[in-house]
Amino acid sequence: MKKNTVLKLALLGLLSLALTACGAVPALSWPGIAVDEADGRVYLAYQNKVTALNSQSGTPVWEFPTENDRNFSVFADPVLAGSQLYLSGYDNTLYALNPANGQQTWSFAAAESKFIASPLVDGERIYAANADHHLYALDLSGNLLWTFTTTHPQWGTPALGDGTVYVSSLNHFLYAVDAASGDQVWAADTGGTLVSGPLLDEGTLYVGTFNSEVLALDAAGGNVLWRVTTDGWVWGTPALYDGQLLVGDLNGILYSLNPANGAENWRLDTGGSITGTPLTLDGHIYVINEAGRVLSIRPDGGIVWNQDFGTELYGSAVAAGDLILIGQHNNTTTLVAVNTSGTRVWQFPQQ
Repeated sequence: MKKNTVLKLALLGLLSLALTACGAVPALSWPGIAVDEADGRVYLAYQNKVTALNSQSGTPVWEFPTENDRNFSVFADPVLAGSQLYLSGYDNTLYALNPANGQQTWSFAAAESKFIASPLVDGERIYAANADHHLYALDLSGNLLWTFTTTHPQWGTPALGDGTVYVSSLNHFLYAVDAASGDQVWAADTGGTLVSGPLLDEGTLYVGTFNSEVLALDAAGGNVLWRVTTDGWVWGTPALYDGQLLVGDLNGILYSLNPANGAENWRLDTGGSITGTPLTLDGHIYVINEAGRVLSIRPDGGIVWNQDFGTELYGSAVAAGDLILIGQHNNTTTLVAVNTSGTRVWQFPQQ
């Protein structure tokens, strides 16, 4: 059996539920992580709690909600923007908290399904994709400004540039939407299911699909500039680093592509399905995979170190200063911080 067969079967089950039950998906996911470098805090979203931690020690600062609420659950990366911390709820609700103390500022509860992905927040608006097929635009006080509807669920975080929001859908389409009005600008059929949002850079959109492809599209008109076949389905949003487009697939391959034309620079078999976005920090690339491995990789594709965490790892590693944060699903330890040499510095819950 191929190493990613179990994950593919699980994802097919999730997609089947999403496409046949109005976007409903079960509350199964991995921890979401956000970092506040200025205040030295990490915000961890997992299951029915959001916890603020000291980024250097892992010591808890506050929890939300303060009392157990079985109806509350959240997994996506929290988003810190301005004076608010935004949470995408599996309970069909988008929350805004005071990051200093975890107190709720407001909530938006008009959605009919789960917020799978983190919202996108600019200086004026919040753009939140939902599994109920709607992209919701809110002001910073949580008031609804407009909605944009697709034919299938939206699981990815949108991208924003030059007054246009770019949102993906499970119906294979990537959409450009006017940020002020919510009107459609263009729609492009990528040929494969899109479970993550695109990366936007200098007028080009980069996105991976469940058709085992990575595509580059012109942000102005949605025209496909190039497409490259991968060994497996692509879940995570690509990353750009040092003139390379980095993307992982569910066959465990990390690719370095030329962002101008998609030409392959190198590829590396990491040994397990990659569901997240590669992290770049201090001249190195960090990737986690379903086989429980955390890899530090040079920009030329050479492995610096490869550490076994002993449990399945999903999503993306996150930088907190010079530390690397790794969330763990279905484990007594939810979050581990290691230094750039791979040595554990702290873990949460502390033992």
